[in-house]
Amino acid sequence: IDVLQKITRAEPAGIAPWKTLADVATLSERYDIALAAAQQVVDLASSDPAPLVRAAQIALGAKKLDEAASRATQALDLESGNPRAIAGAHTVLALVALARYDAETALSEALAARAAQPESVVPLFVNARLLVDEGNDAEALAVLSKANAGLEKSTAAMLPQVRSLTGDVLVRLDRAAE
Repeated sequence: IDVLQKITRAEPAGIAPWKTLADVATLSERYDIALAAAQQVVDLASSDPAPLVRAAQIALGAKKLDEAASRATQALDLESGNPRAIAGAHTVLALVALARYDAETALSEALAARAAQPESVVPLFVNARLLVDEGNDAEALAVLSKANAGLEKSTAAMLPQVRSLTGDVLVRLDRAAE
C-alpha cells in the first residue's frame, strides 16, 4: 500500500495506480484508503460507470450501505449502455437491499442485473439467501448449486458471496466435507 501511495503521489493523473491501490487496500480491509483511491478513479474517469460500480462494491465491503447504494445509483444514472457496469450496479443494489432485509427490492435489483447480463447468477443468490433467512437450508443448497454451476460458465462478474453462502449452508447441513 505504501509503495502504491508513493506511485499515486508521483503520478496523480494515472488511473491504473489508483485502481490497484483501491484493490490492494480492499483486500487488506483498509477501506478508508480503498474508498479514497476509488474516488480518485471516479474523478479521473467521470464519464465511465465502472469506477462508480467499483467504489460501490468497496463501500459495500466497508458496510457503508448508503454510500454503496448512492454510488451504484450514480453509475446507473450515467446510462452508459455498458452491460457489465449496469449489472454490477444492480448487483450492489441487490446486496444492499439484502443487508437491509428488503426482499422485494433485492429480488427486483437481482432481476435487473440479469436483464443487463443474462448469465448473471444474482437472482439465484438472492433467492438462496432469502431461503436461508427463512431456515430452508436444503432448498437454498439446491439453488446455490445452480448458482455455482452458473458461475463456472459465466462471463458475468464474480459473486464471491455465492461460494461463501454455499459453504455456510453445507456446514449447517453437516456436509462440511463437500
